[in-house]
Amino acid sequence: MTAELLGDVALAQRALAAGEVTSRDLVEAALTAAEAVGDLAAFASLHPASARRAARELDDQRAAGAPLGPLAGIPVVLKDNVAESSVPNRAASLLLPDEPAAVDATVTARLRHAGAVVIGRTNMHELAWGGTTDNPHLGTCRNPFDPGRIPAGSSGGTAAAVAAGVVPVGIGTDTGGSIRLPASVTNLTGLRPSLGRVPTTGVVPLAWTLDTVGPIGRSAAECRLVLDATAGPDGSDDGCVSRPDTLRHLLHRADPWAGLRVGVVDGFTLDGVQPDVAAAVAGLLDDAARWGARPVDVALPHLEELVDALVVLNAAEASAVHAAALRAHPERLGTDVRVLLEAGARFTAVEYLQAQRLRTLARDALARTWEQVDVLLVPTLPFTAPRLGERDIELAGRTQDVLVANMRYTALASLTGAPAVSFPCGLDRLGLPIGAQLVGPAWSDRALLHLVADVQHRTGHHRARPARRAA
Repeated sequence: MTAELLGDVALAQRALAAGEVTSRDLVEAALTAAEAVGDLAAFASLHPASARRAARELDDQRAAGAPLGPLAGIPVVLKDNVAESSVPNRAASLLLPDEPAAVDATVTARLRHAGAVVIGRTNMHELAWGGTTDNPHLGTCRNPFDPGRIPAGSSGGTAAAVAAGVVPVGIGTDTGGSIRLPASVTNLTGLRPSLGRVPTTGVVPLAWTLDTVGPIGRSAAECRLVLDATAGPDGSDDGCVSRPDTLRHLLHRADPWAGLRVGVVDGFTLDGVQPDVAAAVAGLLDDAARWGARPVDVALPHLEELVDALVVLNAAEASAVHAAALRAHPERLGTDVRVLLEAGARFTAVEYLQAQRLRTLARDALARTWEQVDVLLVPTLPFTAPRLGERDIELAGRTQDVLVANMRYTALASLTGAPAVSFPCGLDRLGLPIGAQLVGPAWSDRALLHLVADVQHRTGHHRARPARRAA
């Protein structure tokens, strides 16, 4: 029963309120589960002593009738680039100092305030600059659906921990797709929030103008709880502001798809993807139409150029972030990340400004698109999880680099700052998860999660579990 509670926050909350389990029970089960799936290399570190202490304090507060937060007693994990007081915040790299963080990241502090219990930190692609979570220092993270395949990245450890049944939700970061990609290949729900919705204070930066921090969970319900607990300005992150929700009328509708204008990008939405991915997303579009949505064909210029622009911005900014450390200690980096950082330092100011110009054009085009549609529906990835070590992939008769192909459908939200949710929409013929992605106008995060929750209620795709689980 405890294992089942680790997969459903609402169920765990009811059991805690009824006195059927304690916070200590849930934390012990999560720690045991983490040890049981150690061969997945999902974790950078586990913190049993502090987790048990936090759980004990929550149980005492509950027994005393004290008011508790919405995540009270729920075990969670943090990606290894999100600061946790008294623990080194190294982003799974030897390049950064091995010194304990002085304070929690804002996200960490807000999760604790909501009652969540942090049991550990998760493996990630080094410095968050990559899409496989093949880490030279912490080991190669593996996908619970098939340990011979990647969990994507860079938040692959968080996704692997959640998919394997260790915790119901965890924190990742998303610059070019690093929450959505792992969620897609592990049958989870992952939210890249609107740029500026959730503070990045205390998160090791990858690219200052692109970084976001958000949840990866079993369902939209877990992601909504984490968003509500962590969103809002903190006074330290100048880019984080408070704005009214957009599409908020959907939040009060039992049938949010009825009359919804769903954008289908001509020549893009279903082109150049694996056949099983195309079939699953097409099936979801058909479902949405049956639920009352109205598919609308839209044209977005420059889509095929957005990945190039994203790569330039990501690489140049990442190289700027780590320039001094890279000059001093390049030998401390894994080969792939060192090569990327060195390449990023060679982009010219002209190339960086051209990429920013394309970003502006994409924002303007997307703003015009919201006059025609409410949301866009696209795949998250054009393929299911690649095998470990697979650097190239065949798509539509062309051999493509996995890192570049990864971002074909995630680049739009990353460059424009729009919110996007990846969620399960089926399995391929090998039983590997397929993810779809809803993109909406800025500050429509909660509406997107409401739509996904409705999909999950109707379809149950998110309930598919890997055979390789902790329990």
